[in-house]
Amino acid sequence: MSSQSSSATVRWRRVLGFLVLAALFTEGGARLAIYAWSGQSYRSLSPYVWSPYGLVRNNPKLTSPEFVINKNGFRDVRDYTQSKPPRTLRVILLGGSTLYSGLQASVFDVIPTTRRVDSRSTIAQFLRDRLAADPAFAGVQIEVINAAVNFNTIVEVSTAYLAEYAHWDADFIIVAGSSNNFSRAMPEGSVRRRDWTIMAPHAWRGEFERIVNGNDLLSTVDNGLRALGDHSAAVAGSAKLLSRAIDAAVGRSAALAGRLGLLPASTKGITLANWGEYDQYVDEYLGYASAMVALAHYRHQEIAFFWEHLLAHVGSIKPLTQDEQTLFNANFGPWSAQDAAFTYHARDRVADFCARNGVPFLDPIERLKRHSGQVFIDYLHYTAEGNRFMSEFIYDQLREAFRLRAEQLRARAE
Repeated sequence: MSSQSSSATVRWRRVLGFLVLAALFTEGGARLAIYAWSGQSYRSLSPYVWSPYGLVRNNPKLTSPEFVINKNGFRDVRDYTQSKPPRTLRVILLGGSTLYSGLQASVFDVIPTTRRVDSRSTIAQFLRDRLAADPAFAGVQIEVINAAVNFNTIVEVSTAYLAEYAHWDADFIIVAGSSNNFSRAMPEGSVRRRDWTIMAPHAWRGEFERIVNGNDLLSTVDNGLRALGDHSAAVAGSAKLLSRAIDAAVGRSAALAGRLGLLPASTKGITLANWGEYDQYVDEYLGYASAMVALAHYRHQEIAFFWEHLLAHVGSIKPLTQDEQTLFNANFGPWSAQDAAFTYHARDRVADFCARNGVPFLDPIERLKRHSGQVFIDYLHYTAEGNRFMSEFIYDQLREAFRLRAEQLRARAE
């Protein structure tokens, strides 16, 4: 081998060594940065994992300072066993981001200093503590499980219950997520086209097909990046930063469009469905709800439905804090009076369904009318105090039913 060839080999080895050291240094720096941010060692930045029921579940390995996910995939710092311990009153909450207490990054979130709600401050933890402090439940363990997943509609909620959570031996099931099923006026022909909310494929359906069933180049690259992200904090952190940069750019563009008056009202220029067509859509929701009620009764579980109100729909009747007034002013335009009319028509039908089936319907609207504290953190979701407020409402509405079940549990244990 010539001296020139030997020198070139040495140079390439140095380059390779430098690249390896740079990669190790970058990875180490990323892990230190994530630890400083989250207070825990890096495991994963992916918020969800695929599930055979309902598309996704919360990722137990999620590394985040706010969104602690326990080993069961629940929004909680406590772990649970599927087999309920003796003398335990167990409540499972099913729904979407309102229960999960997500904070959406969008043009409608205009209080940038508001902190996200942590996993000790959702409705579930406040309700658990309230029941545990009540002398009527002395001698009974209290478990309130937050099994909510962001973006879930009644399709995913019912599937999760029928195939999974019905077997967790709960005493009570509380179903939320109404805002993901009913919040906007429905365009004409939606039922025939099957393109409205619960009739349309879920937002994750395309991603699921690409990741699980796809075999093209995009699927291969996507799966490769996900696999790298599960093992590399640098790759996962870079992907997260890129995603946030894109979200921020989209948010700024939407905010500018709003200021320039370029965002159309949600129903402007749209021919709306008549009430008969909309009732067909509500009937489909009630079909899923009926299946949940039937299985709950068969398994001797109590079930209740909790109604979520958008700030735009209640802002004119609830005493607003200054921050809520700011949010209301930003949200009122995109959600029109027509949206509210369709939403409350659905609410009345769900309430009637619950009454006919002997199921509690939990609507906090009257309590909201008298509450001057801050409930909303954005256009829909709750502050920590808002979660406490809602937990108190649920406690008041269901306390007697909870108490009777606690008495039965004590009697069985004797």
